[in-house]
This record gives sequence, C-alpha cells and structure tokens, in this order.
Amino acid sequence: MAERAKLRYNNKSYYDEDLTFIAKKELKFNGLSFIDYRLDRANSCLIAVGYSASGGNRVPISIPFGALALYNVGKGTNDLVIDGVVYDDRKLKQVGNEVASLWGASCISYSVDRKTKTVTFECIEHGEEFVTSIEFSKLKEYL
Repeated sequence: MAERAKLRYNNKSYYDEDLTFIAKKELKFNGLSFIDYRLDRANSCLIAVGYSASGGNRVPISIPFGALALYNVGKGTNDLVIDGVVYDDRKLKQVGNEVASLWGASCISYSVDRKTKTVTFECIEHGEEFVTSIEFSKLKEYL
C-alpha cells in the first residue's frame, strides 16, 4: 500500500520523511536536537520540536507552510516518479523538446496518461503540429 502524504500544500505533497527532514534541518540551524514534529493546520505551520543540549527543555519552532517549498523536498501532485526519477513540469518539457528535436521541431505542450503509462507531446515544426507518445519507462532515455 502506498504511503499517504501527511500534508498537501500549494500543489505539493509532503510525506513523513520530507517533514522530518525539514524539522531536523531547522532545529539544527537553531542549535537544537530533533524530538518530533507536528502539523498545526489551524495556523498553517509545521511545528518542529527539539531540545537544547544545555537545559534539555522542549523548544518548539514554527515553520509556515508557505516556507516549506524553500527546502526543495516534497512531490508536486502532477509530478511523475518513475524508477526513482521525479519528472516535474520542467523535466517533462525538457524530454518533450528533446523528442521534438529529432524532427527539428519544438514541444509546445504535453499530457500525461497514467492509465496507459504514456506521455504525449504536442510538437510544432514550421507551423505543422504533430503528436508523439513516449512510454513512462522510456522517458529516462531523453534526459
């Protein structure tokens, strides 16, 4: 069974390992050791709980949900993960342009079909439009 995201915010899914990473990083920056984290949805923030080496007191640090993207973790809800590679919008456009360049064309859009496990790229060459599809398992060949 696939792990469920602990938090979805701004079209990204954050899993336990993402939130733990962010909490640990923020606590370490503040000279604290990690205990745990919790989500404060009412105030839209991640609460990282740590302790100081000197007193051992529990110290909470609030990290607004809006700042989570700065840590470069989480998975966009439209991203594909295939064989450990995350294909976000930028990578899919890169693949599309690489495929289109085989015909001297440019990629103008793409669509993902998770059912058939293909990405269809809409391309244009000298005003002529065409489409081509690539199986998920072949995407890595075009990076």
